[in-house]
Amino acid sequence: MTVKDKHDAFVETRDQFARAQDGFDQYADGFWSDVQEKRRLAEAFGDEAAELRSAFEQVVTAFDEYAAAFEGDVAARRDAVDALHGEMAATRDSFAAALAEFDAYAGRFDQAVDAKRQGAAAFREEATATRDEFEGFAEAFDDGVDERRQAVEPVLDAVEALRAEYERAGESLSEAVVEFYGYETSTAEDTDAPSPAAEPFVEAEPESDDATADDGDDGDDGDDVHEDMVACQVCGEYYQAITESHLQTHDMSMQEYKDEHGPEATIYPGEE
Repeated sequence: MTVKDKHDAFVETRDQFARAQDGFDQYADGFWSDVQEKRRLAEAFGDEAAELRSAFEQVVTAFDEYAAAFEGDVAARRDAVDALHGEMAATRDSFAAALAEFDAYAGRFDQAVDAKRQGAAAFREEATATRDEFEGFAEAFDDGVDERRQAVEPVLDAVEALRAEYERAGESLSEAVVEFYGYETSTAEDTDAPSPAAEPFVEAEPESDDATADDGDDGDDGDDVHEDMVACQVCGEYYQAITESHLQTHDMSMQEYKDEHGPEATIYPGEE
């Protein structure tokens, strides 16, 4: 596995852990909200039950007072009293059924709370296991990066050595070019001495008129002499090569010389 693959796996594991953490937080928030809502409903139902019980007791008290007040007329009121007792019994049965339903709901609520608590504990254990796995993966990833770095360092050293060798070869090539075209690079000892290539070429005078006549054409002699020379486009003199030291006499650099005179600005003989 490459470092990039390990890094991608590391990022994916981290994202999974973050998503799991977000899911746990959302689940915990929802669970807590559900508990609060059920607690509120239970308290509201308890308050209503207490109010109903109080109302029922008040009704019973009122009935007893009414029964005592009308005790002398029991026979006449017996049918009404029996009917009222029937209604009260029905109300009592309804109240008992409501209490039984509330008790059943409270039992189911407790079971749901226990189930959610167990689910939260299981999720916490899973999150802990995921975190431990992530930490192990991160440690292995760091070890892999160190191994890769140790493997790359020799390659970098080899590249550095190759670059140094290339620079030495370039210097040797420059020296060979200088030696081939007949001039040397200026040093601190010969800075004031004129370069051989910077001295203009002066055509030799013909030895005699006969020699000139035998040659036939004066221009041919000049062409033969200048065959291995190159003309300076500024002063018109011929040299073995156009050098920086010569161009300095014209207050020009090599690049300025080439830019000004274009393709005609040859630097050494035979250059195309």
